[in-house]
Amino acid sequence: MKYAIVIPAYNEEATIYELLSEIRKRHSEPIIVVDDGSDKEVRSPRDLENIYILKNDKNKGKGYSILRGLKFSNKLKCTHSITLDADRQHSPKNIEGFINSCKEYDLVLGYRVFERPMPVHRILSNKVTTYIVSKISKFKIKDSQSGFRLYKNSIIKNLSFKEKGFQFESELFFRIDKGSKIKQIPIDVIYSNKKSHINNTLDTLRFIKLIMREIFYGK
Repeated sequence: MKYAIVIPAYNEEATIYELLSEIRKRHSEPIIVVDDGSDKEVRSPRDLENIYILKNDKNKGKGYSILRGLKFSNKLKCTHSITLDADRQHSPKNIEGFINSCKEYDLVLGYRVFERPMPVHRILSNKVTTYIVSKISKFKIKDSQSGFRLYKNSIIKNLSFKEKGFQFESELFFRIDKGSKIKQIPIDVIYSNKKSHINNTLDTLRFIKLIMREIFYGK
């Protein structure tokens, strides 16, 4: 196994460099940051090596950025990619758990415990969307919205996705082969008062559109 760490980032200049430093203390593998059109351009720290910065010419969405990072990981001859968010809600300490769990699995999902201090509206949203995605996809998912994952790069080969934003992480379960082997592991999540990039109204409508399209058209 050869893996890269993929981090989609949008206006996360307050946390990205500290995150990169913390990851590099534990892992020497390539880190691919996909700067999704941030107001302040992400630059590679001079004191850290083996970091690749890919910049989208404008904000194109988390899903688009993840897919771009996975494709670049494949170009680096990596077999797997670990994705985590740039806002430091995912602990780099958990990366080792994904590495140890990857054998014989196509996808390793980090799942959160839906309880306080997670905001109540996020708890309800995650539980509802996870239930719906699980019922339609036939995969028994514990946390469909978690961005802390390990992908076997070949799992997305020849697949196409309509969702380019946060909904990509749910659409994935509708597109991958039904015989895909999935493992789920618990992860630590750090919550802060930082405002989320998720637009509750708009992204809820996008999720509903994704589900309706899947129910009626299956694509």
